[in-house]
Amino acid sequence: MTTLPVDRWLITAKLITCAPMTIGTGGEEKDGDATVNLIELDHAGNPFIPGTALKGLIRRFAASHELGDLASHVEPLLGGMAKERKKESTSFLGLGGSAEFRNAWLGANQTIELLKRGRTAIDRGSRSAVDGMLRTTQAVPEGISFDVEIIVDRACAEQATLLISLLALVDGASPVSSLGSGDGRVKLECINVRHIDSAAIEAWAKEGGNWKKIGKTATNAAKTLTPLGQSASFRLSLQIAGHFLVAQEIPNKGDNKDAPDHIPLDPKIPLLPASSIDGALRAQAERIWRTVHGNPDEDWSINPPPAPLEELFGSRDRSGMIAPSDFKGNEVATQRIDYVAIDRVSGGAKDGAKFAVLAFEAPLLKGAITINFTRKVNHAHTGQPARNESERRLSDAALGLLALTLRDLAEGDVVLGHGTRKGLGEVAALGFGDGGLYALLEAIAKEWKPNPQVPRSAITDAVAAFRAYPKEHGQ
Repeated sequence: MTTLPVDRWLITAKLITCAPMTIGTGGEEKDGDATVNLIELDHAGNPFIPGTALKGLIRRFAASHELGDLASHVEPLLGGMAKERKKESTSFLGLGGSAEFRNAWLGANQTIELLKRGRTAIDRGSRSAVDGMLRTTQAVPEGISFDVEIIVDRACAEQATLLISLLALVDGASPVSSLGSGDGRVKLECINVRHIDSAAIEAWAKEGGNWKKIGKTATNAAKTLTPLGQSASFRLSLQIAGHFLVAQEIPNKGDNKDAPDHIPLDPKIPLLPASSIDGALRAQAERIWRTVHGNPDEDWSINPPPAPLEELFGSRDRSGMIAPSDFKGNEVATQRIDYVAIDRVSGGAKDGAKFAVLAFEAPLLKGAITINFTRKVNHAHTGQPARNESERRLSDAALGLLALTLRDLAEGDVVLGHGTRKGLGEVAALGFGDGGLYALLEAIAKEWKPNPQVPRSAITDAVAAFRAYPKEHGQ
C-alpha cells in the first residue's frame, strides 16, 4: 500500500490581464438592437476566472514541454485518465490530482467597467462584413487583477516544484482563447508559496487558527522547462501610408447627431488586434492559393482547407502554426473624415447618407509574429485518451505560402483595419530590425533550417515547394 505524504502547499498569486478577456457563459441579453454574449460573473456582478481555465493552461504547458525527472509527477499533481473503462460504460474513469485550482476572484480595490466589443466576420473575397454576422461580447479590460489560489494537498516537494515551474510559463499566454486571436493573454505576479509540513499541521490541530497562515515560505525554485517543439518570434513594424482605423461598436450618438459613426478601439493609441492581422493574412494567403492553384469556388469555411493553409492558419479541427500579437502604435491624434454615400443611378450624393469616422494619420504599428516550426505534445500528460498525432511540422509548402503572403503585406497588397475600400489601412513599409522584408525572410530561414549556407535560397526552395504542392500531392 502506497503511503501518501501529508504535506500541503498553498500557492497564491496575482493574475493580470494583458489583453481583453472573455470567458463566455453561452448566455445572451438584449442591449437595444444588439445581442450581447455574456461572460462569467460572480454573485456581486464582478468577473472571475474559473479554476478550470487556469488548470487547463497549466496542463497544456505540461504536455508541450520537456519535464525531465518531473514528468512522473504530472498525473499525481493534475490527475488523468484511468487505463480501463468502467464496466458496461464507454467513459474512462477519472483520476483526481493533488492540486486544487480555486476560482480566481477579482482583486480588492478595483473598479471595473466591462467592455462591450463589437465584431463581425469578414468575407475573404469581398473584404467586407458578412451580413448577419455582427456580434457583441462582454470582455474584461486589460490590466485587471485577479487573486489566484492553488492548494496542493498530500503532495511531495517534486510536485510543488513541477507546479511552480509550470506557473512560471504563464507570461503572455492565454487560458481562454485560440492561438491567433490575441485575446485573453495573462501574466502572473507576486507568486507566493507556503509549505505546511506535518509539524505545522499538528501544531495547528492543537492551537487552531487560520491554516493558511501556518507553515513557512517555501524555497522551491522553478526549473527552466524547454518546449518540445521549435518556435521563434519575429518583431516587426508596419508603417501605414494614410489613415488607419480599427473601429469599435458604433457609439450611441444621443442628441449629438454630428458625432462620428465609427471611432477607434482605443481613442489615443492605434491598435490592430491580433485577430485582425491574422484574418487579413489568412485572406491574402487564400487569394494566393486560388490564384496559383485554382479552386475559386471551394468553400473552406465548410470543407477543410488545403494542408499548407491549415498548417498556417488552422481549421475547425486544429489551431494554426503562426500567431500574431496585437500591433500597437504610439499615442497620436485622431482626425475626422467625412463621407457621403453615392447614388449609383444619378451619380450624385445620396440624401441623408452622410457619415464620419475618426482615424489615425500614418501610424507606425509594432508587434510580433510567432511561428511554430514544430509542435509536439506528450499525450500522456494531457489527461485525455491519446490521439494519433503527437507532432506537427511546418512543411516547406506552408512556409513558401507564408513568404509570399508576407511579401504582399510588405508591398501594400494586404490592407488592414476598417474602411479598406475607402483607402484606409494601406501598408507603406514593413520593417524588421535594420532591414525590411528580406531581412525578415532570412531570419525566418535561419530559424527554420539552422545555419543554411544561403538563407534566401531556403525561402526560394519553400516557395517552389508551394507552387508544386498540388502536383506532388495528386491534387
